Amino acid sequence: MITKEQVQHIAGLAHIRLQGQEVEKFRKDFASILEYFEILNEVDTAKVEPMTHPGSKEKKGRQDKPRQETEERRSKLLSSFPFAQEKFLQVPQIPWQSGKSTNNS
Repeated sequence: MITKEQVQHIAGLAHIRLQGQEVEKFRKDFASILEYFEILNEVDTAKVEPMTHPGSKEKKGRQDKPRQETEERRSKLLSSFPFAQEKFLQVPQIPWQSGKSTNNS
């Protein structure tokens, strides 16, 4: 059985504040999830081949091939964009927070 302290610990890891009745609700929800995993543990999977994802192995979709750009497609794109000049599209600047960087070096 999952305890209220464990629920509060998980909420802290997820940076979620739980109050009063929410702790009890999540305790019951987590207990229900763990009970379901116990049921799944009883399933015989000895002859089941492991999968990386539930989809089929068959590749679906179109070939990734470059296509010739037409003037019609280009003008349609440029006309649907709010800020365009010649063949360039202007996008809003992304504000970076000071002291944080996406550079991992």
